[in-house]
Amino acid sequence: AVAARPLSPQHIDALLGWDETRTEHAVAELERSGLAILEGTSLRLAHDLIRSSAEAQLPPADRRQLHALFGSWLERQAGGDAQLLLEALVHCREAGQDVSDLALRVLRSPQRRLLGRQGLRELSQVADSSGFTEPAGVLHERVALLASELGEHRDAMERWIALATNVSDRGLRARSYLGASRAALRIVERREEALSLLARARSEATADPVVEIEIEAHHANLLRLLEHRMDDARRVADQAVLAARGLWAERESTEIGSQEQDAYIAALQAAFDAAVIEEDATDMMLISEEMAQVARGSEEATMAAALNSSMALWFVGRTREAEITHGASGFTPVSKHCRC
Repeated sequence: AVAARPLSPQHIDALLGWDETRTEHAVAELERSGLAILEGTSLRLAHDLIRSSAEAQLPPADRRQLHALFGSWLERQAGGDAQLLLEALVHCREAGQDVSDLALRVLRSPQRRLLGRQGLRELSQVADSSGFTEPAGVLHERVALLASELGEHRDAMERWIALATNVSDRGLRARSYLGASRAALRIVERREEALSLLARARSEATADPVVEIEIEAHHANLLRLLEHRMDDARRVADQAVLAARGLWAERESTEIGSQEQDAYIAALQAAFDAAVIEEDATDMMLISEEMAQVARGSEEATMAAALNSSMALWFVGRTREAEITHGASGFTPVSKHCRC
């Protein structure tokens, strides 16, 4: 009942430290009473009402103990499975344990986006209960980032702004205002706030070159999408790319950290989008090739690079090659300006 899922007798043995005979007797008794059903290798309760009744009869201390037992067991079994880690987190939280570290483990998982809105809600509750003192700021940042990744832009914008106004670290404030600006750009009625939020990110005067490159890449996007200053957008994007090359072009892609890679990719994407507007097929091809090199090791960035390469090939009339590249990326072109 506390596990809220079917369990095999072997799992019950491991969880409770029972021997096989004791578990078999317990399972047989539950089946005879009609409370549980053994299907294949799993035992489940016969009805949700039985679960509710069983939970109601458990003393709170026993319930917390069982949640703790099951949560720690799930965490050991999970490995890198984000869904199991999230389930473990829910049980450990019900047991009254501090789950901040476990939440960060989930939020850093490459599978985090598969958790969807429900997972985001569970993780948001952990962040909201932790305040903004260090190291909780990292937790809030990761939750805001996940909201952005899942397309929950209103929630993301609110979280980024709350983080920016509640932490003292200037670098984190700069990243938070940048995240809020990116989210605002995706919300039709709040797009105009994107420029002022970006200005606040820049005003933090962070010495972090990664954030500076991301700020300039996003500035190029705002110049293009909000102010329609295409020449300025191209110039700012090119400057961001030059800055990224100056920092990382002499290093192998495997030597570039994930945040550095994201910044480099963001700069290249801004430059590519500006080249699309100008219908500069030569630059589009060169940028997409550079992006493919930088993107090594990142599935998402590799797909974006493939999409760009396909678009560049399509512009120069190499449609067959463009179709093959698009097939690999999973996207289909609609028009020359489909990305803009």
